[in-house]
Amino acid sequence: MAHRAAYDRSTHDRIASDAVSNDPAPRSALACDFFVVVTATFRMMYVFVVLEVGTRRIRHWNVTAHPTAGWTAQQFRLIVSGDQPHRFVIHDRDTIYSEGVDRTLAAMGLIVLKTPVQIPQANAFCERLIGTIRRECLDFVIPINERHLAAVLRECHSLQSRPATRELGAGDAGGARRTTRSAAATVLPRRRSSAVCITNTGSSRRRRERRGSR
Repeated sequence: MAHRAAYDRSTHDRIASDAVSNDPAPRSALACDFFVVVTATFRMMYVFVVLEVGTRRIRHWNVTAHPTAGWTAQQFRLIVSGDQPHRFVIHDRDTIYSEGVDRTLAAMGLIVLKTPVQIPQANAFCERLIGTIRRECLDFVIPINERHLAAVLRECHSLQSRPATRELGAGDAGGARRTTRSAAATVLPRRRSSAVCITNTGSSRRRRERRGSR
């Protein structure tokens, strides 16, 4: 049988302590979840994300119109190998995580931590990530189809992965844009009269919209 454990507060505290340990190979956890995106043609697309708890980095994501237990297990096969430091996988009690999925995870040496019934906050890591993806990306785009959604998420992931940046206003030194030591801020043109600048300063990410006329 697959390894399972009760996911209570003490378990959460222990995982968090391991995940942020100074050990070069911390006994980190993975958290995963699905969320739904509706396309312009009213088709439902399912996005699967896997987050590394210790670093808060997205380890994997994929999109499908027909999620199955076999497809879900395959996503873990793509990212988990024998030399990974992870010990736990946190997921909810959706039926997509079948006995077969849990057996696959156990064969990889991972302990499955199922969240309590009807308490999505227990998977707060993924809940926060999904909220960020919606607020900073999907709230501004209606994908046409699965391919378009994958392209939008790919761009969103690349922006989330970039280092901290800062853009100074037009009143600075002749209006020239200056940045921190990391890299230039990313400006995504919408149309001639507006642009969206996504910046990341310190630990907080801000979205600012600048409108101008030509």
